[in-house]
Amino acid sequence: MKLDSSTEEKIKKIVVEKIGKGGRQDWDIPHTLCSVKWMKKLIFENGGNDKILVTAMYFHDTCYGEHKRGYDYEKSQEMKSMHARNGAEFARKSLNELVNFTQKEINEVCRLVGNHDNHDDIQDENRQLVFEADGLAQIDWEDCPPNFDKDNCLKWLDKYFSVERPLSKWKTNLGKKSLQELQRKIKNYWD
Repeated sequence: MKLDSSTEEKIKKIVVEKIGKGGRQDWDIPHTLCSVKWMKKLIFENGGNDKILVTAMYFHDTCYGEHKRGYDYEKSQEMKSMHARNGAEFARKSLNELVNFTQKEINEVCRLVGNHDNHDDIQDENRQLVFEADGLAQIDWEDCPPNFDKDNCLKWLDKYFSVERPLSKWKTNLGKKSLQELQRKIKNYWD
């Protein structure tokens, strides 16, 4: 099923408004838009239901608690635990108000949003594509520069791109290739 441009604009408006009221300053909006960009590239290469997958990327980080400018890695981790569940609830409420979605589509979007930070045992293609789009958007620093200082950014990179996300978790050809290219670019970011 195709996500029509009018519905996508409505979703984008809902999400940007929600994120603008809280969340991680200078990060959540650019990261969300970048993750949508990566999802569209992954769908182009691998196929997939863009109505569900692109919508999931818009909603995936909508419900972080407010992070004041200058927050650090530890503070971000403290607020991480509930954002996926709350984001799924927010997506359900928002999508139920749009007539363009069936309950089956809404349930799948909410499942993806609610599980997007659970990187263990990814068994289905939709979750794999969400994992890869989110991950690529996190290190696509040309479109979405980091908002941590250098020390906090290096802590974050060590956790998410050295330990938790080995290359073996990346399944698509585009995802693997893009991950390696982006990792090369970020090595020189702080120089």
